[in-house]
Amino acid sequence: MLKQRVKYVDMVKGLAILSIALYHIVAPGVLKSIFAGMSCVLFFAFFFYSGYFYKVGKTGIKDGIVARAKSLLVPFFTYSISFWLVGSVVLIIRAEETIMDALCCLRNFFAGSIWNRVIQDWFGWEYHSLGKNYPFLADFWFLPAMFIASILFIILVEKVSRSLIPQIITVVVLLASTGVLRFFEISLPYNLQLIPYWTAIILLGQIGRTVKIFDKLSGAAAWITGIAASVIPIGIAAYFSLGAKMFRGEFDKPEPLMMIAVFLLGFIGTYGVSLVCKQLEDSGVKVDKFAYLGSHSIYLYMYHVFVAWIICMITGFSMRYDPKTVTGEQLAISIVLAVVSIVISILISICADKIKSRKAAKG
Repeated sequence: MLKQRVKYVDMVKGLAILSIALYHIVAPGVLKSIFAGMSCVLFFAFFFYSGYFYKVGKTGIKDGIVARAKSLLVPFFTYSISFWLVGSVVLIIRAEETIMDALCCLRNFFAGSIWNRVIQDWFGWEYHSLGKNYPFLADFWFLPAMFIASILFIILVEKVSRSLIPQIITVVVLLASTGVLRFFEISLPYNLQLIPYWTAIILLGQIGRTVKIFDKLSGAAAWITGIAASVIPIGIAAYFSLGAKMFRGEFDKPEPLMMIAVFLLGFIGTYGVSLVCKQLEDSGVKVDKFAYLGSHSIYLYMYHVFVAWIICMITGFSMRYDPKTVTGEQLAISIVLAVVSIVISILISICADKIKSRKAAKG
C-alpha cells in the first residue's frame, strides 16, 4: 500500500502517463488537442515531483545521484537496447533495414544521439535509427534528461541553495540561462541545452516542499482552486495545440515568451490537478488502482511504446496524419489501438509485479 502523501501524487502521474500515451497514438482531431494539452501540462509533474520528494541532507550528493541513476538510467538503457534488438530483427526480416544499418543505429545510440541526431551531424554520419520507422521511440529522451538535470539539482540544493530565497533566485537564473542558450541556438545530444530549464522545474518542486504548497488549502477552497487551476492551463494548452514536445525545446516563436508560458502552465496545472487528486483521496475515494499507474509510470510508458509499435507494425497502421485530411475511420482505429496498447501495457506491468513478488517471497 502506498503512503497517503504519495498516493495522490501517483494519481497525478497516472493521469500524465495516460494523457501522453493517448497523445502519441490518437490521430489528429479534437481528442488529439485535448491530450496534447494534458500532456504539455502534466509532463511538468514528473520533473516537479522529482524535486518535491528529495530530502536535502539525507542521502548526500553521491548516494542521491546513484539512486537517480538506478531509477532512470537502468530502465532507459534496458528498454532502449531491448527495443533496438527487437526492432532491428523485425526490420531486417522485412528487408527494411540491413544488419549494417542496425549496427550503425546501435553506434548512434551509444554515442548519445539516437534521438536528435546531433552527434551524427557533427561527424557527418549517415542517419541510421529506428526513428525512421517508429517516430515515438525518441520519446525516451526524458529519462537521461531528468537524470542529468537531477545531478545539477542535487549539487545545487546540497551545496548552494538549501534555503528558500537562494532557491528562488537559482530558478530565475536557470530560466535565464535557458533563454541565453536558446537565443544562440545551441543544440546538444538529448537536448542537454535545456538542462537549466529541467533543473529549474525540479528545484521548483523542492521549493513547493519547503513552503508546503499542498497544505495551504482545504475543503471547498481546495476543490474550487484545484479545478480552476487544472482546467484553465489544460484548456489554454489544448487551444494553442501545445504538447509535451515543448519540453524538448520546440517552444516556437517568440521562444522566451513561450518558454515562460509553458513553465507557468505546467506549474499551475500540476498544482491544480494535485489539489483535486488530494481532495479525492482525503474524501475517501478509492484511488489505489489509478495510483498504481503513476507508481509504475516509467515502466508503463515503456510497455505502452513497445506494444503500440508492435501493433502498428503488424497492422501497417500509421499514426502520422494531416489534421485536414484525417478520416473518421482513422480516428476510430487510432482510439481502439490506443485503448488496446494501454490495456496490454497495464496487464504486462501487473504480471511483472507478480513475478517480482513471487521471487522476493522465495528469496
